Amino acid sequence: MKANMKFLTYLSVYKAFILKIVLSLEYVHFDHKCRDIASLIPILTLNVESLNKCVEQCWLRQEYRSVIFKRLFPICELYSVDVSELQPAKLGTSCTVIPREDIRLDGSEVIESNE
Repeated sequence: MKANMKFLTYLSVYKAFILKIVLSLEYVHFDHKCRDIASLIPILTLNVESLNKCVEQCWLRQEYRSVIFKRLFPICELYSVDVSELQPAKLGTSCTVIPREDIRLDGSEVIESNE
């Protein structure tokens, strides 16, 4: 499944203007039933409110290779290896797996504001 999201990266002040930089990410994800992959320990576990926030965290941290978003909790687990190959083929909706290589910068936008 393909998805697109926008998020605010940072605010910058330039010549008395506040510049808001908005990036757009595109990613491909696969929903699976959660499976215990106890042999792998996530490098970072975050409490996030959405899949998009989980993808954003993975994209901002270049050292991670994949992400698992557990919808029921919601928890975002970042891994240093690609865990997509370890997930079962049976589809479900409790976990979403996204390899880092499937997250791409789709565009950016600079918005001037005099606030």
